[in-house]
Amino acid sequence: KLWREGQWIADAGEWARSDRRVECSLEDRRGQLWVASLGKGLYCYQTNGPVRQITVKEGLGSDLVRALFEDAEGNLWVGTRPGGLNRVRPSLFKTYGRKQGLSTDLVTAICEGREGKIWVGTDGDGVDLLNLKDDVVEHFDREQGLVGRHVRTLLLDRNGVFWLGSWPGGLYRLEGERFVSVGNFPGRDMGLASLFEDSKGRMWLGQRTLNRLVRFENGSATAIDLPNPAPALDVTVIAEDASGSIWAGTDGSGLFRWKDGQCRRFTRRDGLSSNTIRALHAEPDGALWIGTVDGGLC
Repeated sequence: KLWREGQWIADAGEWARSDRRVECSLEDRRGQLWVASLGKGLYCYQTNGPVRQITVKEGLGSDLVRALFEDAEGNLWVGTRPGGLNRVRPSLFKTYGRKQGLSTDLVTAICEGREGKIWVGTDGDGVDLLNLKDDVVEHFDREQGLVGRHVRTLLLDRNGVFWLGSWPGGLYRLEGERFVSVGNFPGRDMGLASLFEDSKGRMWLGQRTLNRLVRFENGSATAIDLPNPAPALDVTVIAEDASGSIWAGTDGSGLFRWKDGQCRRFTRRDGLSSNTIRALHAEPDGALWIGTVDGGLC
């Protein structure tokens, strides 16, 4: 049994090895109870869950366990005799897909929502909301107002409003349990490849096949034309640097910087390793990291 703050909070059942004494035990940060035995290795009890046993067959140095300790990173250190010091790491990766309740295995966008839930955009099946506490998945599709089921970008703004950009269908806002199409601006039904909220609370939209950025501020939209010689471009990623400049990376048309009403284009001719950009990261010191498809990291 597990005792905490003056009361019993969990009952792990009878000790599986009545013929082996408990040498020591430890409750980890996830609420799991680890029990060390002399001769049968290590047992892990989950509240109302399965019991796992770790022995030399699973890589433990010895089945004679004498000491347990959990470090700041959540690693469990196991002292054995005569198997030395062992480290049991939590799993680094956990996969969520169709088998775990998602609508598809084709994931195209991710965003943290309220209460630590995870929004998952898909390529053709709308958007899912994953509750990590119980791994329950809630699905949003045409029945919930989404016309565009190919989701490219997700954003939870500073006011707690959740936004979604899809192809086709454009921009949506979650209202209650339904998505509502938003915006009265040129190309509103065009697909969106990127959404970004800047330090002033303005939202920037990167559209597909249009030479423009769209800025939302105080409920109104402003279209900003990008100086691109080609007839069309896709804005794939948007970022803001320490000076307040807005940067827009594109699919094959280079990088654009907008500040104080002025816009400039940067390409290979200016030193970029590629004109196809997928990621931007602005540092506090003013540096801008640029991730490209075929030119590495700038």
